[in-house]
Amino acid sequence: STDIAVRRMNLNGATYGVFATGPATRRILVERCAWLQDPAIWDKVAWTEIHDPPHPRRELDGDFFRSWNIGGDVTIRRNHISHAFNGVHFFVDPDAAASGRLNDNVWIYENTFSFIRDNAVEAEHVATNWFVFANRVLNCHVWIAFEDCSGGHWYVFGNRGWFTRKPGPPWDCNTGGGIIKAANNRSRRPDHPFYYFNNSFYVRGPYIKKGALDHFRHFDNALQFARERHHPEGLVVDGRNPFASAGPDPRCDGVETIG
Repeated sequence: STDIAVRRMNLNGATYGVFATGPATRRILVERCAWLQDPAIWDKVAWTEIHDPPHPRRELDGDFFRSWNIGGDVTIRRNHISHAFNGVHFFVDPDAAASGRLNDNVWIYENTFSFIRDNAVEAEHVATNWFVFANRVLNCHVWIAFEDCSGGHWYVFGNRGWFTRKPGPPWDCNTGGGIIKAANNRSRRPDHPFYYFNNSFYVRGPYIKKGALDHFRHFDNALQFARERHHPEGLVVDGRNPFASAGPDPRCDGVETIG
C-alpha cells in the first residue's frame, strides 16, 4: 500500500490499531487518532503472560501502529495511545533486513503515550533516518527501544516523560522498565549516529537497560532520578543507582527484571 492517510479515528480494543506490511509499502500518515487497547494491560495482567510462552494472554501483545517489513516514509503524529502493550512498533524479519532498505524515513512526533506496558516506540532489526520528537510519555515501561537494531541516523529530541504509577500486578517481576533499551546482539548495532538531545525525563528506574549503544551522542538532556524517600513504598525501582541493571531476581525464575 502507498499514499494512505488515517485521520481522526477513535479506536478501542483489538490487538492492533493500524497494521502495515510489505517492502513496497510507503508514504503512510497516521494522525490525530486515539487508541485505548485494554485498561487491564497496565496493572492487572503480568508482563510475561502477554509476552512469553505459553502466552496465556497473547491477544494483548499488540501495538497502536505495527509494521512488518515495510519500506518506510511513515509519519505518526498527534495521536493519543493509552493502556496498550506497545505504542509504535516497526518490525523487520532478519532475512528481509538483508534484502534491502526497510524501516526508512520515519517521523514520530507530538504524540501522547500513556500507560504503555512494554515500549512506547520500538524498532527491531533495522531502522534508518528516524525522527522521534516532541512526544509526551506518561507511565511507560520502556520509552524507546532500538534493540538489536542496525541502521542509524536516529534523532530523538524534545520529548518529555514522567511517571505517577508502577506497572503490573503485585506479583509481577517485570516492572522496572527504563528509558532507552539498547542492543544486546553484537551483530545488529547502528552503523550511523544515534543523536539523543534536549529530552526531559523524570525517571523511576534505570536510564539505559540491557546492552550497549554504538555511535551514541547524548547531550543537553534534563534527567531527574526519583528517590525512594519521595514516593510511596515500592514505586521507585532503585533511586540509588539509576544507570545500573541488577539482573534477574531469583524469586522470578529467570524473568528479566531491572533494579
